[in-house]
Amino acid sequence: IWRGLTALFYYPIGPSTGFHFLINCYFLYNYSQRLEAGVFAGKPADYCYMLMFNWACCLIIGLLI
Repeated sequence: IWRGLTALFYYPIGPSTGFHFLINCYFLYNYSQRLEAGVFAGKPADYCYMLMFNWACCLIIGLLI
């Protein structure tokens, strides 16, 4: 369980990756906001389920790689 939680808080930020990280955060926020207002409008539980499902898929794929 700790592996899944600590993976959320680690990102190798350095001089060459800092701007890339900020751009990824912007796109993640922008796309997430559009999904919440469009596809999942009025359905917060479905939106939360989608986020948890995506997190689980990323975790499993990351462990397999």
